[in-house]
Amino acid sequence: MTEEDLLLDPVGDDYPSLVGEALLSLDNDEFSCSASLSENGYVWMVVGRRLFVWKLENEKASANAAYQLSLPPSGLPYNVRTVRVYLRPNSSNVGVIAISPEGTIRHWPNIGRSYSDSSVDLEREVALSLDEVIDSGELVQICFLVYSTPIDSKRHQMFLIL
Repeated sequence: MTEEDLLLDPVGDDYPSLVGEALLSLDNDEFSCSASLSENGYVWMVVGRRLFVWKLENEKASANAAYQLSLPPSGLPYNVRTVRVYLRPNSSNVGVIAISPEGTIRHWPNIGRSYSDSSVDLEREVALSLDEVIDSGELVQICFLVYSTPIDSKRHQMFLIL
């Protein structure tokens, strides 16, 4: 049997300073943090009830300045599965959409501009995730699929079209 060594290379703080400050300001008792990376190189991180979005600049994953966005009000905790960062077809504008566990949708068509709120009736269920539906054609609309807790032992889902 051969023995393998595991080598871990330390990396520096790759978070934008705004994100690092948010992480340091959380109490250990209420620490809630999750992060994701999109195909187009954008990172989004939910820290407590705040959302941070930034673009990774190069293959070394150095961090750029972050946007801090406010998530819709909720009595339940957030995670990155209920947030999506996307690019519209034929556009360089980054959009963000988030759904609260109770069904309030907050949409930023352009990350640097104001948001709009709407809501969906989840029939007393809880939103679990928000997924982008990818179309291989030239469709200019963006579609998202919301999954919620099961209704009658079936996973509930609905489409959102932007």
